[in-house]
Amino acid sequence: MLEKIKKAIAEIGASAYSIDRFDTESIELFFVKKKLDMRRAKEITTYSVTVYADEDGKRGSSITELGSNEEYQDIIDRLQNAYASAKSALNPFYELPDPEVGEETTPLISLSQTALATAKATFEPTTEKAFINSLEIFAVRKHVRKITSKGTDVSYWKQYIEGEYVVQCKDPQDVELYNSFKYQTLDEKSHAQRVLEALQTVESRAQATASIKSGEYDVIIDEENLASLISEYLLRTNVAAAFAGYVDSKAGDDIQGQDATGEKLNLTLKATAPYDQEGIKLKDTQLLKDGVIQTLIGANRFCYYLGMKPTGTFDSICLQNGSKPLSEMLKGKVVYVKTFSDFQADGFSGSFGGEIRLGYLYENGKATPFTGGSISGNLLNVQKNFVFSTEKYEGYDYVGPKAVKLSGVIVAGE
Repeated sequence: MLEKIKKAIAEIGASAYSIDRFDTESIELFFVKKKLDMRRAKEITTYSVTVYADEDGKRGSSITELGSNEEYQDIIDRLQNAYASAKSALNPFYELPDPEVGEETTPLISLSQTALATAKATFEPTTEKAFINSLEIFAVRKHVRKITSKGTDVSYWKQYIEGEYVVQCKDPQDVELYNSFKYQTLDEKSHAQRVLEALQTVESRAQATASIKSGEYDVIIDEENLASLISEYLLRTNVAAAFAGYVDSKAGDDIQGQDATGEKLNLTLKATAPYDQEGIKLKDTQLLKDGVIQTLIGANRFCYYLGMKPTGTFDSICLQNGSKPLSEMLKGKVVYVKTFSDFQADGFSGSFGGEIRLGYLYENGKATPFTGGSISGNLLNVQKNFVFSTEKYEGYDYVGPKAVKLSGVIVAGE
């Protein structure tokens, strides 16, 4: 198939190309309550082909996806359409990344064992009234090979476990909450603890009837919502955003501001694969040190435009843990939001917010669960007074403090 694709690319006259082959294996488990309802195993091979068109000193590109059993004429037709699209969307010229050659091997873990271990850890926690009413698990392994016209020929493995489950509590009112997870490596104990917290959360949500008064509060958010907030810094230090003029960040800037009195940001980009999707060799890279930008990051094309060595693109970040236990952060008057209907963070404006599904108002040592209302704030304001927890959270794309306290956040309630 690979040779057929190369032949077709030569036939249509593309200026350059990049071919990705993905060999994907998966074990999928579907549970209704604790009963295994269906088990499915898959093995598929797919190709992603990028073709480039050069005209008048400019370069355009377009991507098409191919199956492993495509007829040659179908390949030609698909690539011709992609090539026409590349010609219609020309940009300033840029080179492909410098060639890399290598095959990275990693110890492979049994997909079946990982999936079954995940199921066991998920059903292990129990509470008095809450239960899991459905669970889906996907244990996935991919072998990736990338070949480019510039001479790159690299391959490596990626493996992860992901899924989703719904927790339910029927008393005193019937409430369901959706949860998802994705890990590069399963930590059964940590996963079980998160499921326990989800069960406790849905029990609290079933009991919550109170609302909260509108006002300005210290607000704590945690886990994936914290990861979403911190990911704003990836956009604010991205070469594409800098090239387009959406941000004016550059290496050496103090992104938190010199008047920041809270905890300083120490943020590292983690190389979870040896190469990125463009074939650029990755290594762990510090993005922020004590709040100061160490480098801009992003795709090869925009690094080329700015005269930078391409850093590659990363899919995981590591934030240095904080200085206060969560129990200390909850002292005084504070709102701890456990679940949102939808938490949003805008890296360009710095704005963030979301509607509250379950929160706790901590006051005078008492925690009152409430539902409804929303929070809104701006990263550029709250980043001056960050307080991060000593407790750690680890997901697929984020490792760092479990929670953060944000000062002066607007809570809209009754």
